[in-house]
Amino acid sequence: MKLVALLIAAPAAAATYNPHLDFSNASNPNGVYTYGYEAALGGPLTAFTSGGAANTQPGAWRTPAVNAFLGVYDTGTSILLHPGQSGEYSILRFTVVTAGRYSINGSFSYYGTNTTDVHVLVDDAPVFAGLSDSGHQLTGFGFSQLLTAGQTVDFAVGNGGNGYSGDSTLLSATLAVPEPAAWALMIAGFSLVGVATRRRAVALSA
Repeated sequence: MKLVALLIAAPAAAATYNPHLDFSNASNPNGVYTYGYEAALGGPLTAFTSGGAANTQPGAWRTPAVNAFLGVYDTGTSILLHPGQSGEYSILRFTVVTAGRYSINGSFSYYGTNTTDVHVLVDDAPVFAGLSDSGHQLTGFGFSQLLTAGQTVDFAVGNGGNGYSGDSTLLSATLAVPEPAAWALMIAGFSLVGVATRRRAVALSA
């Protein structure tokens, strides 16, 4: 029984992903991240093809032939998303490699001069939606989601239905999940508790 208590009490170290801290101009996809755009929210994702500094930002993924401003940028302190002139949504996609219950927290914040619509989707299904403008300068989200390997979490910014000019929108986000080893310890602990309980029940009925 002491062994069981030790296993259950084992700390659940977490793997934490941060799109800003993890940003890279070297490749797209970049590990668990893909930078791209969708013609319609929840539609097929097209990855941007050009990485590097752009539009005064030190980091960026864009496809300039589509639109000069449509892209996912890193400002040096946060992620910035800008939608396209033909209604394209700027998308930062996270693809799950470690299954578990994720804690997903963050905010979209007003950075430009115009209204944008902001979204979080899991496997293209909306789980959060809001607006970012002078009246909604910080639009926060926070939820827990059980995810398996291969599922996607998209952070998306659209033009708010009023044109794409001045639509720069900042994203702050973290995605945290217990490490597989910690899950294994917890599962093993609960399994041993079940075995011990069954043995106790058998002994009492004998």
